[in-house]
Amino acid sequence: MRQKQVWMILALLSVLLFVLFCEPVGPEIERVTADNPSLAPGESTLLHCYVYNPLGAELTYVWQADWGKIENFGELARWTAPESVTSNLIVTITVTVSDGEGWIDSESISLEVKASP
Repeated sequence: MRQKQVWMILALLSVLLFVLFCEPVGPEIERVTADNPSLAPGESTLLHCYVYNPLGAELTYVWQADWGKIENFGELARWTAPESVTSNLIVTITVTVSDGEGWIDSESISLEVKASP
């Protein structure tokens, strides 16, 4: 009987240590890249979001740009620079990734639009 109690205590301690020291891991953006980080007015580039997703959760991607047009294709997006730019412009594009379980991560990339001469 005593041996059974010892095993029960060890099992409970194992669970307690697991809960205290093992943090669950959600998706984490490793990097965001652009095929072409410097564009002329009206040009487009593909954006790539690389995510560490240890649990293999289904992810939702939301892409936002402060200028131009963005098309969301999940882990990929196409950004088109504004047609009329009178001076060089730095545009910030942000992608937010979520797994539906409360894990959210965001990352931004800056692109340059060079004004037409």
